[in-house]
Amino acid sequence: GSMKKGLGNSPLILGEQLFENLMAGQAGLPKPGDSAQAMAFRARWRDEMIIAHPEIAHLPPPVQEFLCVVAELSPFLRRSMVQEFIPFEKMMAMPMGTVMETIIDAVQAATLEPDNHTRMRLLRQAKTRCALFLALADLGQVVPEIDIMQSLSDFADACIACAFKAAISQEMGEAAGIFDLAALEQSRFGISIFAMGKLGAGELNYSSDIDLIILFDPTAMPFIDQTGAGTGPRGFDLKRFMRRVTHQAVGMLNDQTEDGYVFRTDLRLRPNPSSTPAAISLNFAARYYEMSGQNWERAAYIKARFVTGDPALGKKFLEMMRPFIWRKYLDYAAIEDIHSIKRQIYSVKGGGDIEFDGHDLKLGRGGIREIEFFVQTQQLILGGKHPQLRSRETLQSLEGLCAAGQINRLCADQLRAAYLFLRNLEHRLQMIEDAQTHKIPTNGQDQLILARLSGFSSIEDLAHCLKAHLRTVQNWYAALFEEAEDLSVQAGSLVFTGVENDPETLKTLEVLGFDDAETISTTIRQWHMGKMRATRSVRGRELLTRLVPSLLVQISDSDDPDATFKSFARFLEQLPAGVQVFSLFLNKLPLMKELIDLINLSPPLGARLANHSYLIENLLHRTGLAGDTNEGEAGSDALSEAGLEEDYEFTLNQVRRAVSERKFKTNVAFLTEQIEALEAGREFASTAEQAVRRLSAATGARMVQRGNPPRAEVAIIALGRLGARALTTTSDLDLIFVYAPLERAKTDQPMDAATWVTRYVRRLVTGLSVQTQEGGLYEIDMQLRPSGRAGPIAVSYDSFHKYYHHDAWIWERMALLKARVIYGAPPLAEKLSETIAEILRHPLNPDQVRADILDMRKRLLQEKPPLSDWDIKRLWGGLTDIDFIIQALSLLHPRKEGRYPCHMLEALAQLESQGHVSRARARELHEAGLFFDHILHFERASVGGVTRPEDLQPRQQSALIRMVGCKNFAELERKITKTRHLVQGHFQQIIGKISDG
Repeated sequence: GSMKKGLGNSPLILGEQLFENLMAGQAGLPKPGDSAQAMAFRARWRDEMIIAHPEIAHLPPPVQEFLCVVAELSPFLRRSMVQEFIPFEKMMAMPMGTVMETIIDAVQAATLEPDNHTRMRLLRQAKTRCALFLALADLGQVVPEIDIMQSLSDFADACIACAFKAAISQEMGEAAGIFDLAALEQSRFGISIFAMGKLGAGELNYSSDIDLIILFDPTAMPFIDQTGAGTGPRGFDLKRFMRRVTHQAVGMLNDQTEDGYVFRTDLRLRPNPSSTPAAISLNFAARYYEMSGQNWERAAYIKARFVTGDPALGKKFLEMMRPFIWRKYLDYAAIEDIHSIKRQIYSVKGGGDIEFDGHDLKLGRGGIREIEFFVQTQQLILGGKHPQLRSRETLQSLEGLCAAGQINRLCADQLRAAYLFLRNLEHRLQMIEDAQTHKIPTNGQDQLILARLSGFSSIEDLAHCLKAHLRTVQNWYAALFEEAEDLSVQAGSLVFTGVENDPETLKTLEVLGFDDAETISTTIRQWHMGKMRATRSVRGRELLTRLVPSLLVQISDSDDPDATFKSFARFLEQLPAGVQVFSLFLNKLPLMKELIDLINLSPPLGARLANHSYLIENLLHRTGLAGDTNEGEAGSDALSEAGLEEDYEFTLNQVRRAVSERKFKTNVAFLTEQIEALEAGREFASTAEQAVRRLSAATGARMVQRGNPPRAEVAIIALGRLGARALTTTSDLDLIFVYAPLERAKTDQPMDAATWVTRYVRRLVTGLSVQTQEGGLYEIDMQLRPSGRAGPIAVSYDSFHKYYHHDAWIWERMALLKARVIYGAPPLAEKLSETIAEILRHPLNPDQVRADILDMRKRLLQEKPPLSDWDIKRLWGGLTDIDFIIQALSLLHPRKEGRYPCHMLEALAQLESQGHVSRARARELHEAGLFFDHILHFERASVGGVTRPEDLQPRQQSALIRMVGCKNFAELERKITKTRHLVQGHFQQIIGKISDG
């Protein structure tokens, strides 16, 4: 409660010193307006003030004139003079230290008031009195700026003590039987309040927020019943109790009433303010700062100061924080991150072009923050070994750096002068209307008022002096860590530390082309707070700090920067960790650019990359896709049949990882137009085949290991897109399992061939489709097997042969046109392949073929209609109809030897060469198939399935347009319509007419 440095016991008498300064014409005093209107206002105001406060008539005329000039220039101080009820004569005649003591005594007396309403009114009256008294002393050049800031801080301390002491007393008193109230008198109650920022340093503004940390320690609270192990008796809600204390105390300071407010109170410097209660426990704080504390928080805690509450807890907490703030040994990465606090601010020697209008004295270039960062960054690096550099006060810290030889005397003197000038100007800006502002007005009249209140005769004089100081600050600031990497951009500063968005950073983001700068800045600040897994480690946050400028610049080059940022943000937020990926990006910035483009083009690939970050390295090695695209026998070791003795679960993950890499490479190659749709389909099919083979062999080996030797040979037939080697990235696998019992299998064995094969197939299908730590592999569809879902999951060779020769439907023979044996012992596989060819050579009734295909197509259109106008596969006149046309021609004109290729476009070429289809029709169907296949692959790769035209982002639209050779999106849509009509015509000429319905 005693006075601190501030005005202390200053014997100076405000009126006497003010009169001396006015008579001496001391520079810096407010300049009166010389217009007739201004002089008339002052004369009228003098008369009104004398009526309200007759004692003013006894003041010397120069002092009366001074008060009138202040009233002319500051509406807030004018209102305060009217409200003030302490006689001006007494205020002017008392020693200044005594006036401040009287004001603070009134605050302390308010603590004893029985009700909050009276207490709040007294605090607000004291605030008005304090603001007026200090403003007059400040404007009259009676005391230094430093003493004004300290006195404002002293007053704030007293108000905080009053509010929290009253709130704690009331809440503890109402919690009957819970607390030992005698502890309140001894200040042993386990709650402490700490000042941060300018208040912590004793450098408060006239209209500053006060930044507070509210801390409690349940084990130090004076509970009568300790059965709750330091949290009070059972059933007592400690969190609710602390919430009530905080709400009441902050409301006492912060709430606006008819008497105004005391101080706007900000609690956001606590850990994770968006997700933690306003008051935090000591244990939580200890864990947070040990595990997740950031360097900007270390910088903030340099100014932390115990204000009121339990002094033992206050001391304990500050001692606990000392090793967090002041590290004796710093590694290179930590120093780099401390440097980044400074390097995020755009700063060039010479100051560049600094605008006067609207310049932010606090956050703008060359402003107060740059001086504070200049000091704090060096304190963080050096303060661990040099305790003399640990001062909270900015100017004292400057002197400490100079004494330690870290900066020269010229630097210290110039930054001191700039700091005092900027703080002085900031005070005058705020005392005009008690507004929490730091920006120079843009209106000429307001600028003139600020200039005159600051002792300048003109706006030009003020602007010239301000710019000189700003340039000085920026020159010294730019020289700090001059050789270090710049973390700003030419467009301006990029600062994402602290608890609120930086105005200069928002401007920079807007210049870069982002529309929603607030959201982007907030998102990045949350990343720095550890809101995603990739930044929960200190190293992850340090690397992100260095990465963000390049990231934002690269994203700004995209068609839609905001949408691209959101896509990349989703990718980052899905990463399980960040150090490896961020390090890779920092070393390979072109890779990050490629990744941004890829994620923008294909969000599903972005999600895949996030969950399997090892895939990112594949962007560095995008050559070397699957070797043999015909049979897929070449490939990575993970998909070979070697190493069958390995653990089965390990094999599952190994295969999934290999498939992931191969599919990723193929998708990237296709989306970046290194390969076309046909080649992409072959690559996807080759990868799937190798995975099926690898797991088939591993499944057989596992059954042997478990005492179940083979009872049969098994062959796997691929149908659909896998059989045709036209798989997409999202395709499922159509499979039929055929077996032949081994002759050596004895009839008395406990498991017959059918049972053994059934178990084998189920385990294999599970292995292919089950989710593991590496994700899923493929969806398996076995509905095309003989008898469909009603039949066994595997059929014997004899059953297969009999079914397709005597019982198969036309649609099943159509499916068999794409059938390929992809796994099995050579005798069975070769026999099965010949059987399939034999079945397909069997002639059919042409009318029956056409009728059945036409009926099937109609039912598909009814039962499985297109999902959108761009469902290229299901649309009437789309890929399904091209397949049906070629399949119909293949069944109507069976080969006498061998069989048609499984890929329908390759089969079409043979049909043309044998004269079963005209060259013109074959060419049109081939071009239509390629065109639609590109769109299908693009949809699957870029959006993960069927899309609608309006859902494609601009980057996706332009990529697809370029891929299919159209000039614009309208031309692409016209081409789709034209191609559909063309296919519909061929379908109806070859197979039959489908009604308009």
